[in-house]
Amino acid sequence: MDEFIKPLGDKGFRTTGGFTADMNRSYKGLSSSHGGLRWGRFTTRIPILHTRIEWPELWQGILVSGTTGLAFVPILERLYGLSFEQAIAFIFVQSILIGSAAIVFGEPFAPGWITPALPLVLSFLDQSATGPQQRMQLMAAMAIDFSLLLFILGLTGWGRKLFESIPAVLRGGILLGAALSAMQRILQVEHGRFLGSQPVTLLVSTGATLFFLYSIPLRSSKIGQGWLMPVIRMGLLPGLVMGGIVGALSGELRFSPEWKGWIQIPPFGEMLAHVSPFAIGFPPVQHFVEAFPLALISYAILFADLVTGQSLLESAKASRADDPVDVDLERSHYSIAIRNLAMSVLCPFFSTQGCLWTGAHVIILERWKRGREEMPSLFGGISSYYVLGIPVLYLCIPLITGVRPLMEATLFLTLALSAYVCASLAFKLPRSSTECGTLFLIGVGLAVFPPWIGLLAGLVLAGLLCGWKGHFETE
Repeated sequence: MDEFIKPLGDKGFRTTGGFTADMNRSYKGLSSSHGGLRWGRFTTRIPILHTRIEWPELWQGILVSGTTGLAFVPILERLYGLSFEQAIAFIFVQSILIGSAAIVFGEPFAPGWITPALPLVLSFLDQSATGPQQRMQLMAAMAIDFSLLLFILGLTGWGRKLFESIPAVLRGGILLGAALSAMQRILQVEHGRFLGSQPVTLLVSTGATLFFLYSIPLRSSKIGQGWLMPVIRMGLLPGLVMGGIVGALSGELRFSPEWKGWIQIPPFGEMLAHVSPFAIGFPPVQHFVEAFPLALISYAILFADLVTGQSLLESAKASRADDPVDVDLERSHYSIAIRNLAMSVLCPFFSTQGCLWTGAHVIILERWKRGREEMPSLFGGISSYYVLGIPVLYLCIPLITGVRPLMEATLFLTLALSAYVCASLAFKLPRSSTECGTLFLIGVGLAVFPPWIGLLAGLVLAGLLCGWKGHFETE
């Protein structure tokens, strides 16, 4: 996400009318070293057949990816009226679609959500939707808008031009708007279900997570660089465990896993009948118009993630000439578009089908760089982290019922960390007091007003106060 607010780098990012040659190399004849089934621009690599299981990534994926995905269960229960079991079926399908990025389409990134867009999406639903069916249709409209935008920009190569045309101060305003929306939700809109009911659990889990992930003293200490590093790399999990222990001791949480059986099959049919546009009706044209500004905003964030993922991969590839990996932005656009289109008709919840989970991507690359004996194929590491495409955590009754009390904390953490990261990135941008004020106003507008109004106001403010291109000199 840092690339969202930085000028594009000089190495491998120069544009010559479309996507860069560096970012579109196909490495013909080399990608076959991974094995796989080629179909058009895509390569499907079946786990175990084409890639081996990487056990360190597999165990992390079961715990970290699975627990993080549970953040959506409370949202689905409240916004869509789903039962707990239907919500599990929903995120099961969603997780398969996310994992398909590498396994089915051959994308060399650890995929994730378009996280900064999530608070803006939730705020938009609060402003525009009056009931569960309308919320689902708006979500489907956003995903379809986004898919069409990706197909067009991927086909024409205009994606980078669109990204570069967005004033830098507007990019920062988008991030700040996402941060303000997230904080408004957890402190005001849903205070009762969060700090109003689990203050100790949430404060401990959030404080511990911020400390492990972002503490400068910890990172620079011998402990942070030594034995504590594996804990730090577990993402949200250590903070959630600490919050759960303290919450149980304080009486806020009661853990009661069910042991009646070990495996359950989520009610996919019931879920599809409740949320699929084929069952509830497709969105009216008005929804597509209302949702389009969020598709544009989300694309700017997505493209920054693509640049970030490519940068991380390029820096790691020098250590692994034996395992050539190709980056193709057109393929990325098409694969993300297909996943969002599939999501829109199966489990519509926009912003969950992005291109990069930076934390997971870095963890996998670090072991991949150590050599072929450590990890023969990058795709084996990515596939294993996404549990070979099958989110088994959601099938295990004792596990899923055991962690159920932590779902509110997981959602709170997701929103709080989104606010922290988005704000910290936005505040890197301003070079003058004028830009600081403009960025703040744009952020407030995007957080408070409907997307069309917020985006238009942001464009006008950026142009009038800071100029469409460049920066004012520091005052």
